Amino acid sequence: MTEHVTISLDEMALAEARQRASDLGVSLDDYLHRLIIDDMAARQAHKAQGLAGLIGMIPASAGPAPDIAKDKDQMIGEAVGREHDRSISRP
Repeated sequence: MTEHVTISLDEMALAEARQRASDLGVSLDDYLHRLIIDDMAARQAHKAQGLAGLIGMIPASAGPAPDIAKDKDQMIGEAVGREHDRSISRP
């Protein structure tokens, strides 16, 4: 079942959202709906990855296999830093 909701946006945010929806060729409602659905899916995927996801962020072309026992603090710090950078760069 779907429900209708009302949100309040300042004029600048609303104008930017309308422009982005127009750029994508969708209605404002569809654009906002996509934002929410995509955000929820990303959060679920992030939760599902856990520590295995952090370790999996190391590209295969990075050279020899890392010594996880020795370098885990650095590796986790780098992975968390990348995630933080991604989270602040999202629209």
